[in-house]
Amino acid sequence: MLTVGPQEDADIKHNMTFDIQAVVKITDDVYSVDGGANAGYDDDGDEIDPFINIVFQIPKNVNLKELSFDLKDVVRHEIEHLTQDGENLKQGKYIPDDQDLRNLIDAGMLNKDEYYKLPKEVDAMIQGMYYKAKKSKTPFADVVDDYFDKAKVTPEERPKIKALWNKRIPALGIKQRL
Repeated sequence: MLTVGPQEDADIKHNMTFDIQAVVKITDDVYSVDGGANAGYDDDGDEIDPFINIVFQIPKNVNLKELSFDLKDVVRHEIEHLTQDGENLKQGKYIPDDQDLRNLIDAGMLNKDEYYKLPKEVDAMIQGMYYKAKKSKTPFADVVDDYFDKAKVTPEERPKIKALWNKRIPALGIKQRL
């Protein structure tokens, strides 16, 4: 567990404070990456310290380059969530809570691909994957397609998700198209 925050003597324009916990499980052959963020509220709505949780399962013979880029993607994705609400909220980034829709997706009452259309996820996914694309010097569209392949996004939904993301990309200051 690590706490990230501004140094007292630093002149930082965009302060953020959060705890981060990373869990790595070494496996024989499973590679999976996951993360989560909490902007600073418990289940009862009471304030808590904002946090990011990262959970990776990596095989003993992991491709360290791939791991590094996936870690960058997940951390940037989760940082974006922290800017959408709570004490790390950035001006113009507030997005209302969508936990009810997430619960319906998790319960199978909504198509799993609806997750990629949630406003909080759209910005976070674009930011994370764009950061990964820049760092890995890989075309942004290729990073998105690779993610969709790994996440098993249905072929029917991919064009719909990309169209939605393409509408949002310019507002994030990204000069790319999918």
